[in-house]
Amino acid sequence: MKFSSVGMLALVGLMLVLSITLPAHAVVVCCSGGGGGGGGGGGGVVSTSLTTQLSSTTILAGQSVSDEATLGLGNNPTGNILFTVGTVDDCPNPSATQVGPSIPVSGNGDYYSSSMTFNTPGTYYWYASYGGDAGNNPSISACETLTVNPATPVPEFPLGMVALIGLLVPILLAMRKLGPATRQPAV
Repeated sequence: MKFSSVGMLALVGLMLVLSITLPAHAVVVCCSGGGGGGGGGGGGVVSTSLTTQLSSTTILAGQSVSDEATLGLGNNPTGNILFTVGTVDDCPNPSATQVGPSIPVSGNGDYYSSSMTFNTPGTYYWYASYGGDAGNNPSISACETLTVNPATPVPEFPLGMVALIGLLVPILLAMRKLGPATRQPAV
């Protein structure tokens, strides 16, 4: 495919605009597959983009989080989006765990993962992948970092403190039954 100098300048300008306006976790796959353009009705396979946004990037152990993927630039895309999470900052990661079922795609737009509960503190990495179809290339989002902090523990009383309270309660109740102390006049 030949590009004129004006066409090349327009492509460089588009790449500059995308690099300035897209968030850091956006992945845009550009210009492979030929023909069709970014979402038009032409023939050929078009490239897609897939960006993601976690419902929260920091949670406490025992809490849940979900992910939202935005599929773009496709030509009436179909197929599936798969959400995945792992403990290695490498996306895609073959050892990562699938989050819920794959989500059917019916056009460019937003798609949502199942919610997942994290009981173990640590750092996790989410990503989404679109499998593509006959007219749209697959795409994978960048890693998103999720930090799971330990839940705040409930303070515990030492066993000695519990035993002391157990001894004092009957004494205090007995004193209450006796009533207030009376003074005896001095002789």
